[in-house]
Amino acid sequence: MCPKFSRLILSPYQVRGAFANYVNLLKSDFKSIAASGWGPELIPDEEILHSQFPEILEDMEQAQARLTELQALFSAADEEDFEDTENTGVMAGDEVKGKKEELKTFNCEWKTQLKELKALAANIFTEIKVAGLLPSGTKKGYYCTDGLSQKEPQFENGKRILDLAVQVRHFSEFAEPLSQIIEQGAVAREQAQKLEQSLARHKVLEDEVKILKATIKGIENRRDELVASARQKISRDEARIVIIERLCQVLMNTYQAYLRADQRACIKAIENLWSKYAVTAKTIEAERGAASEQLNAFLVELGYE
Repeated sequence: MCPKFSRLILSPYQVRGAFANYVNLLKSDFKSIAASGWGPELIPDEEILHSQFPEILEDMEQAQARLTELQALFSAADEEDFEDTENTGVMAGDEVKGKKEELKTFNCEWKTQLKELKALAANIFTEIKVAGLLPSGTKKGYYCTDGLSQKEPQFENGKRILDLAVQVRHFSEFAEPLSQIIEQGAVAREQAQKLEQSLARHKVLEDEVKILKATIKGIENRRDELVASARQKISRDEARIVIIERLCQVLMNTYQAYLRADQRACIKAIENLWSKYAVTAKTIEAERGAASEQLNAFLVELGYE
């Protein structure tokens, strides 16, 4: 907004008042300029960062914006009626605690089942071997240990020994318990994996918050050093240009504040007029005609024609 345009809209009193506020706001700056000249020490830190290190400010603004977003998300998650409609993976603190407890339970369950599975498979294998029904070249590891480690448990592999027993027509009392354990262990393992995935998604967000906080702190620690270093490289002539631009911008902002106040007053006045005269004369006449017809109908019903 240029000064000429401001004078065309603001009253002389507003122009003088705005300028008086502007001078009062920057009184200390004017005194410093009068006392020591256009020194670079009068340039605010933020302006030096904007002019010399814009990428640092951009990184900090992005980190701060993302941190604010995540903090708001975590706060919302702790509210009673929160629903993760955007599928972010965030959970309330109590929910995280509960799922961790469930995970411990399911992990303990499938590990116990896996241990029992291996024992039952070994028993059936021994029975087949003792009965002389074991096919030539059969390896025990394939039926009793392969894929049955806690690192990558494959409960379905427990069916190998059951299939072998059927193949050689061997009946074992361990077959039914083994079938149940295979099913129960697989279900417990699947539930544990789902909980792990859910907690992992939540932890990614928690870790991101920690990284963002560390990033912001690191930038803040570097900022003072960068500003001091950059300030030493600014000449008095360069400082004069920057300071005058800032003073001019502050003055324009002051006038624009007055203009915005007038604009709000105009908008409010127009809204009041709209509320008062939004109903047209044509609409009023139509409503009056309808009311008149309804009244005539009532009079006819009462015998007044």
